[in-house]
Amino acid sequence: MQGTALDKLYTFGLFFMIFAWTHGAAVAETRLLEVPDFSEFPAPEVRELSHSVSIRLLHADDYGMGIDHAGCAERIDILLDVYVERWPQFAQWADDPDWRNYWADHFGKTVYRGEIGCHFVNPIVAFLLRDGTYRTDVEPADRIPRWCGRWRDGQPTIEEDHTVAALIELAFEDAIPAAASELHVMSQSHFRSYGHLVAMNPDVLLLLMERSKVMADRRNFIFAFKLNEEDSRYGMLHMVPDARRAAVEEAAWNGDWRSILETTGPCRPRDVVMREAGLPQRRY
Repeated sequence: MQGTALDKLYTFGLFFMIFAWTHGAAVAETRLLEVPDFSEFPAPEVRELSHSVSIRLLHADDYGMGIDHAGCAERIDILLDVYVERWPQFAQWADDPDWRNYWADHFGKTVYRGEIGCHFVNPIVAFLLRDGTYRTDVEPADRIPRWCGRWRDGQPTIEEDHTVAALIELAFEDAIPAAASELHVMSQSHFRSYGHLVAMNPDVLLLLMERSKVMADRRNFIFAFKLNEEDSRYGMLHMVPDARRAAVEEAAWNGDWRSILETTGPCRPRDVVMREAGLPQRRY
């Protein structure tokens, strides 16, 4: 981080934005007189959405999955229109920022995980791309990532705690496809912006896939995260011993994913792991 007061203020503002965005329910509770129990007012499932709504979501996705959040806000608008059409008693709240955050925080982690996961992930990506700490075209000389399932130095920095740690929770606890995809892309990359920050150990990569299987929801078009054989990290899955694989599968099923992260091996140079897996040193 640069040491100017302006940069520090801007960084604090980004941290607050990420916290508020990923903890919308907590923020909403402090400002709304009564927080609705959305379990009593379910949103239409994705398979119930009309063709015209699906097309609108598709176009919003085309134009809005970047770091400006515009498309994600548009996707929330589209789904909120459908929601208040079903539950008109909430129409008065549709434009209230706190209520919208609470709504997105609830349904973005349940029925609309695949549709508005960007509500949680985009602010994190925006920070990582803006933050000079990780914008580099060259990996560290030792090529050891900061996070591989555990933190290289025992605990995250303040910046990492507000970004990568939040992304980990979204990917493994909530199984939000956009978060799992972002972790995988970060782990694949050798020099893509923040490419040296994350490189998952083989058992952690397997955990990501197994957890997504457990949390798949075909009714809402949320499918398991898979790697094809052309993927540069596919061969790593064969490095996981049978006993560890069984432990990973059980933890994924029970939701005890933290036990795997707590017991995964230390972070090692990316090229060493890739070489042991018999994989080419591809660059992206």
